Amino acid sequence: MARHHVEVEVGSSILAEIGTVKITKDEAAFDAKVVALKGKLARVETALGDGHYFIGPLLARRCRL
Repeated sequence: MARHHVEVEVGSSILAEIGTVKITKDEAAFDAKVVALKGKLARVETALGDGHYFIGPLLARRCRL
């Protein structure tokens, strides 16, 4: 269960980072924020691999997907 909390927290921080990228007016700061955001997204992709997201099959059963 702790991993799911971490996944939600990481997702939240990525959304916050996207928000700061969108409002950054300085080009150098924008470029730096985009590089940081790409790094976070790459780490998430590596961690997730081809596996299930969050609680995977359990979530699908609960949501009747």
